[in-house]
Amino acid sequence: MLEDIKLGKLYIENHIRVTNLIGNGIIKFRMYPNGFRQLFEGFTKNMSSGATSGGLLSFLLAVLWIAGFYASFTSFRFPIEYTLLRYFVFALITYLLSKPTGEYKWYDGIFYPVHFLFFVIVFFKSLYQTIFVKKVKWRGRDVDV
Repeated sequence: MLEDIKLGKLYIENHIRVTNLIGNGIIKFRMYPNGFRQLFEGFTKNMSSGATSGGLLSFLLAVLWIAGFYASFTSFRFPIEYTLLRYFVFALITYLLSKPTGEYKWYDGIFYPVHFLFFVIVFFKSLYQTIFVKKVKWRGRDVDV
């Protein structure tokens, strides 16, 4: 299902060198040009398989990282000034970490809880589809997992 991961493993096994050149204004494309539904299906297709492909330790570290981000906007036991400062620090971190991966605006960092909620919904849908249904819908057709 994760053709990019499988291809990468084949390159490694066959000692084929890969160079990744980021376009930086030369090459630009939309991964899901047909909108939200296509994005949701594409992410659902790969999310749970990709999350576990790096091994259990990597998966658990990623879960811990994401749990820390959720804690940044769900824990309000501290004074409001501290809570707001923590929120905006995490928004800044999210913005800075996302810059090399795509064309994101400053407000994408501010709305990181919405993006993270989307991630969790897609992840659990992907997990359900992968474990119980054993197929996902992608580009208008059912794909066996």
